[in-house]
Amino acid sequence: MPRSMNAADPHLGNQQYGSNERWNDFGRAFAWLIDEAIRQKACCLRISGDLFHTNTMRARTLHQARANLQRAKDAGITVIGIHGNHDQPAYSDPFSWLDGLAEQELLILLDAQFRDGEMLMERWDTTQLRGGYYDCPFCHTRTIGVRYHGAATAVVVEALVRALATKPPFSPPYTVLMLHAGIEGMLPHYAGGLSMAEVEPLRPYVDYLALGHIHKPFVIDEWIHNPGSLETCSIDEAAWTDRGYFMVDIGDGPRPQAEVTQVPYRYRRTFTQFSWPVDAYQDPERLYSELTLCMTDEAMDADYSDKPVLELRLEGVLRFPRSALDMALIEQIMSDLFRPIVCRIRDLTESDGSQITVTETTSRVELERQVLQQLVRQDPSREAQADGWVATVRELKDMGLRRAAPDGIIAETQSHIDRIRFMEAEVPVHNLTNDKEAT
Repeated sequence: MPRSMNAADPHLGNQQYGSNERWNDFGRAFAWLIDEAIRQKACCLRISGDLFHTNTMRARTLHQARANLQRAKDAGITVIGIHGNHDQPAYSDPFSWLDGLAEQELLILLDAQFRDGEMLMERWDTTQLRGGYYDCPFCHTRTIGVRYHGAATAVVVEALVRALATKPPFSPPYTVLMLHAGIEGMLPHYAGGLSMAEVEPLRPYVDYLALGHIHKPFVIDEWIHNPGSLETCSIDEAAWTDRGYFMVDIGDGPRPQAEVTQVPYRYRRTFTQFSWPVDAYQDPERLYSELTLCMTDEAMDADYSDKPVLELRLEGVLRFPRSALDMALIEQIMSDLFRPIVCRIRDLTESDGSQITVTETTSRVELERQVLQQLVRQDPSREAQADGWVATVRELKDMGLRRAAPDGIIAETQSHIDRIRFMEAEVPVHNLTNDKEAT
């Protein structure tokens, strides 16, 4: 039974988070894909876009691609590709890295062309090394390729339907369409994908729709197949564990059916994400202590021997000055415990302070007072005398604008500080920051 494989989005050259190890991970994933094609004795390997992560890649990334594609060619495997949005040539240059690989006959790069607004269905020319479709003599399959067209994809699909409707019946009994585009509803908050109503007119002409672009795997009606990216391109993708490729075994007969098997990539780098609420901590030392204690237990309970990509999200309302939050120390705590290849600390906290209210009648003086008050209240020890500190700052500002003598400004500053400290001494801070203890 003739066998082919469909994959997408290898993103070779993705040096994620600036990590060389992540660059290696993407290279290893693509090498595994070629290994699988050789092991499965596939006649064709289709890659539905984004072979590369960027058009300004390192020279060693091109070497990764060429060496692995050469292995496939030496094994008699035809690799078929299309341009994804990451594969597009730089600026106005019409020649991409994929075009270069096609000219070296390391892959067949399909790209349906247009003339006068209509799509041309041209067979792959082995001398010109271009064309919109390729007929595989081994699996008796016609593969059509359409590059990434972004917002114009729906219009391009309409043109493709017209072109297919005017062509005589295909001689190969089975047709695969490679398209780098998303489908609406597959991801929350994803906009710009094709609707099912827009792709449905392709069904009479296409037996298998091989998508790329969205990194989450999905299958619709046993007709639309999106394998997802091999490696994790964003921490939001870490939960999608069944990404890999689809193996397609095509039966015999005038209307052959295909048996499609999903094969996941099992060597994907682990991504670990923690959320840490900061609301309960009145000082940074307690935050560091409890974070260390909790994360020590977490590190002991799980196997992190493969050196994960780690992200810690600090969330909630910060009860002490943001300047006292030592992000480098938090990163060191997490790195010592988990030994990740990448450690990311994301500060998503909000400052503890009064809300700034602005209306059409709010004066500049009032706005200034609210901003200063919010800044002062970020320090719990200054909460009780926030108004006094604000008055001090505004008075010193006015003295500066009046060009008061420096000695006078210094004396006034000391006077304000002495008065505020006397008032703070009258009302202990701990009684203000812990109401239960005060009562």
